[in-house]
Amino acid sequence: SQTRQRAGGIVAILELSGRVARSAQVAAHVRASSYSLDSGHQTDAVAHARTALELSHSLPDSYRLAALLALGQALAGRPMGEPSPLFREPDQLRDAVWVYESSFELAGEHGCARERARIAQELGVLHWALLDESNEDAAKEARGWLLRALEGFRATSDRKRSMSRVWPAQGDASSSLGVSTTSGTPASDGWASSSA
Repeated sequence: SQTRQRAGGIVAILELSGRVARSAQVAAHVRASSYSLDSGHQTDAVAHARTALELSHSLPDSYRLAALLALGQALAGRPMGEPSPLFREPDQLRDAVWVYESSFELAGEHGCARERARIAQELGVLHWALLDESNEDAAKEARGWLLRALEGFRATSDRKRSMSRVWPAQGDASSSLGVSTTSGTPASDGWASSSA
């Protein structure tokens, strides 16, 4: 089956990654995290994303951002922009908020407006999921993140997202920072490349 082939490919990539450049190791662990999350193995997804993050510290920020986004998705238990509800432990969701806030800052340091909009959308959804109905300040914070996302999508001329994707929906795989946020693959000329 396709799932079994993908699993075999991920295992092979991880086995080879120890013998290749650190950037390829980060990409392999980001891919393994994504696969684990898709397969319903959240613990493995978090472990691979944490490994990717540890490996990314001496690399360009684009790899660190890919690792942070993989970790945020693993902690939230779903890919960015996916419309599924968040049924995770509140502590895990709070950890995901911290990771996404770090990602938001890093994307901002590099002027990645579209990526910041995607992250702001996810932060709005996470804050909403953690919302205590009696706390109006928390509700304002959640709405504030969603409004930032809307403004960001409009500012980057992403009309499709600005109107329909402030609330979670399927996100794009290509990061404006130059790394695919779902595969960790370096991008060329703004498009995610299939080779690392």
